[in-house]
Amino acid sequence: MSPLSPPDVIFLVLGCSGIFSLILAWVRFAGMSPSFTSKQGVCTLIGLLANSTVVVFPVIYIGRYPFSPGFLIVGLLAFSTLSIVVSFFGLKEVRPMLMIGAVSIVVLLLMIPISIL
Repeated sequence: MSPLSPPDVIFLVLGCSGIFSLILAWVRFAGMSPSFTSKQGVCTLIGLLANSTVVVFPVIYIGRYPFSPGFLIVGLLAFSTLSIVVSFFGLKEVRPMLMIGAVSIVVLLLMIPISIL
């Protein structure tokens, strides 16, 4: 077995950090039992849902939808950008994990060549 090249290691680290920070953000958010009457609670929930969509949608996409990969990448980048923007207004306890997850997933998406999808 050959050793991993640096881009492969970066790809794996970004993928793992994005998924783990998203899981940690959901756990912290659920543990806080936030009020959805506040803007911060709603913004955090929107950011978490957008980031979760970005993580889950490529798995659902694989060979099942007629979208071109370019549209998929643009849509995922739009959801990631939404997650980053609303995380600025989210709850401060969840904000760092939400930002780290969204940024690492954006960088991960930009590393994937369209031909792979």
